[in-house]
Amino acid sequence: MARTSFLAHPPFSPLAAIALWLVAACASTPHDAPETRAPSPLASVQSWAIQLQGLDRDGARAALVAASCDMLVIEPTRTVAGLDAFPIRDIVAEIGASHGRTRARKLCLAYVNVGQAEDYRTYWLPSWRPPTKIAAGEPAFVLSLDPDGWPGNYPVAYWEPQWRSIATELIEAAARDGFDGAYLDWVLGYQEPAVIAAAQLAGVEPARAMVDLLLHLRARARALRPDFVLIAQNAAGLVSRDPRFVSAVDAVSQEDLSFRGEAGAAWDDVGAGDLATTAEDAQAIATQLCECRARGLPVFTLDYARQAANVQRALVRSRELGFVPCVSRVALDRLAVEVTPSAMPR
Repeated sequence: MARTSFLAHPPFSPLAAIALWLVAACASTPHDAPETRAPSPLASVQSWAIQLQGLDRDGARAALVAASCDMLVIEPTRTVAGLDAFPIRDIVAEIGASHGRTRARKLCLAYVNVGQAEDYRTYWLPSWRPPTKIAAGEPAFVLSLDPDGWPGNYPVAYWEPQWRSIATELIEAAARDGFDGAYLDWVLGYQEPAVIAAAQLAGVEPARAMVDLLLHLRARARALRPDFVLIAQNAAGLVSRDPRFVSAVDAVSQEDLSFRGEAGAAWDDVGAGDLATTAEDAQAIATQLCECRARGLPVFTLDYARQAANVQRALVRSRELGFVPCVSRVALDRLAVEVTPSAMPR
C-alpha cells in the first residue's frame, strides 16, 4: 500500500533544541513511582487514526476497513439526532475483523464527549436551552459556550447526576455496539473557568470529580465488556492532580503537541492545521505526557497539519518522545493520507 512521501528532517532550529530537551526529560522521568500500573492493553498499538465526520460518505466504510493502522477512533454516529438507524454495529464489526498495521486485528474506539453537552445528540431535548455569553443554559448543568468556538458544544457540570446518567448511557451504548473502548473528549473540563466556578458553588473539587466520573464509566463499561478501554484526551495534567487517574483510564491522548488548527476549518482550508504550538506550551505538554508514560499509560498524540514537512515534524517529535502519533486536519472528516491505501476514494 502506497503512502505519502514526506520531506527529509528540517534544519536544526530552536524548536529542534526544545525537542532534544524533551527527549532527555522523558528519558529521565522516574519509572518507579508508587502509582505505576500494570501494562496497558493498548501498549501493542503502534499506529492509529481518527475520523469523526463523513462516515456516511461513499467509500468511507471501505477506507476504514482497509486503513493501515492498529487502532481507529470513529464517531458512533447513531447518537446524532436523526441518525439513530446508522449501521454502526456492522461497521465496527468489519473494522474489528480487519488486520491492523502490526496487530492481527484493529481496535475500534468510539468518540465520546464526557465534559460537554452537544446539541446535535439524541439526548438533547427540545426543552433544553443553550447557554449564552452571559447566562447558563437549561438544564442548569449546561454551563457555557465552548471556549474554542465550536458551535453546539457546551461545557457541563459533569458531577451532576443527570449528566452522569447521560455519559453512562453513551459509554454503555458503545460497549453494546461492539466498540473496544471509548476515546473521551473534554476530560480537561476540570480546568475550564466556568466549570471551576460552578464546582466551587457546589462544593466540588473539579479534578477529583472528573476522576470519579472516569472510574464510574470504566466500571459500567467493563460490566458489559471486561476488556473495554478508555483513552482520555487532553487530560495529562490529571496524573499529578489525582493518583487514581492512572487506574481510571488505559491511555492518554494529546492534541497540538506540535501543530494545531482553527475550530470549524474545513479539510482543505488554510486553518485546518500547520499553526505551530509554542515551544513553551510544547514543553509543558510533553512533560505531563512523559509523566503519564512513566506511570504506565501509553501516550497518543494528535496533531493537525496540511504541509508535508509539518506532518513529518509532528510524527518525528512524537515518536522521539516515545508516543504514538496521528496527524490529521481539524475537520476529521476523512482519514489521513498516511493510513489510507492509495486506491481508496478520498
